[in-house]
Amino acid sequence: MVPKAKEVSNYGWIPCIIALCFVFYSIAHFGYYKRMQQIFKAFFASRLFSQLSREGGIFGERVSLFLFSSYLLGFSLFFYKICEYYFHIPAPFLASFLFYLEILAGIIIFYLFKLGLFNLVGFIFKTSREISDYILNVYILGQISGVLLLPLIVFAAYMPNEYVISIGLVLLVILYLYSMFRGVTIAASKVKISVYYLFLYLCTLEILPLFLIAKVLSKIII
Repeated sequence: MVPKAKEVSNYGWIPCIIALCFVFYSIAHFGYYKRMQQIFKAFFASRLFSQLSREGGIFGERVSLFLFSSYLLGFSLFFYKICEYYFHIPAPFLASFLFYLEILAGIIIFYLFKLGLFNLVGFIFKTSREISDYILNVYILGQISGVLLLPLIVFAAYMPNEYVISIGLVLLVILYLYSMFRGVTIAASKVKISVYYLFLYLCTLEILPLFLIAKVLSKIII
């Protein structure tokens, strides 16, 4: 029997990212608890969502920035652990951290591209108000996903296995599909257009950015 060296996968920067996610969530929770509750309830209650839409300014609120930043950091780490688990990339400390930063930058670029694409379509078809509500719906989804990902990124970092990864992916898919359903419902209540065509319209805008980012990531990983 030949002893095999244990592979080190949890580098010093990973606990720091996890801690930063919890710090952001803690600031939002203890500093803006009532507002955070209102934002989360708006994802399921149309009346509260309409209130947030009328108020405006939620995109620049501190509670939203902290929660969405926690989501970006946590989701990037979760995606990194998926790549590491299935593709065994990269081993050295610096290379692993740089790869994480590439994932984080890719996700940020993806959201900026998606935001620009939606605003462009809203400007062309004169549906800026409806597009703004749909973007708000996506923004709230990110904040909720960031909170739900907190325990999952801990398990993914220290006990990586297919069950943890599968639970995380299923959870994100369910939230994503519900977000699309909510977006169609919100837009359909304000735009006099067939729900079927509206669904195809939004699916195209959602799937196109995902397809492009998947092509880029496949080239990087492979």
